[in-house]
Amino acid sequence: MWPVLTAAGWSYVQDERGHELAEHPDGIMQFRRWNRTTSWNTGWIACALLPDGLGGQESVWEAHLGNAPHLAAAFATALVDPAPVARAEFDVPHSSLVTQKPGGRQGNDLAKEHAARLAQARATAVRNRRTALTTQPVPSSAPAAPVAAGPRR
Repeated sequence: MWPVLTAAGWSYVQDERGHELAEHPDGIMQFRRWNRTTSWNTGWIACALLPDGLGGQESVWEAHLGNAPHLAAAFATALVDPAPVARAEFDVPHSSLVTQKPGGRQGNDLAKEHAARLAQARATAVRNRRTALTTQPVPSSAPAAPVAAGPRR
């Protein structure tokens, strides 16, 4: 898991107590693992940090991943993935720190595509109705055969 982060440019240190820390180059993301023998808080923790204005940092969010190496590795892989994350326009905390760009299909495009599908479905329904009307057998003009009546009681 640490190689995934360091390959993406994160720094990595291990202190004398065995605690491990990887930090994003801009300093606002950390991935930590405390040594089990010297800390009560074991397992992996990923967190996003912002300057607190007093020379320190405050946590914006934390993910406590327990002692599951496969979960920590998957989370680390997702953290370093350069693909953009789809979010609603105002669904980004501290939006002054990020640049949002419209991505994917927008509302107007989706509405146009929906209208085109409806028009196609209507045209198909009309065509099927016309085909059904022209291919039905024409009733003959011959009188119907009399139905034999059974005995009346």
